[in-house]
Amino acid sequence: MLEETGYEFDSFQYLGITAANPGVLNNFTHMFLALGGRKVADQKLDKNEEIDIILKPLEEVRILLRQHEIRQSMHALCLFYGFEFLSR
Repeated sequence: MLEETGYEFDSFQYLGITAANPGVLNNFTHMFLALGGRKVADQKLDKNEEIDIILKPLEEVRILLRQHEIRQSMHALCLFYGFEFLSR
């Protein structure tokens, strides 16, 4: 994460596993929540990588989810699980 984002984190919480299309594909995605992040370096991207860091307050992300503005289902699921963990 440090190389791609420039952020380091205190810990990672495992959120679960999901499959994009288990009827057709046999791969799974493991979801994690990174906690205690802070910017400590610049990104160190490979020539073929393009990663934009967009910071938003958590409440704004909740609103985007409720308004169906985050349409990639794997990302939305991970965010829902992350918010569930944070609410405990």
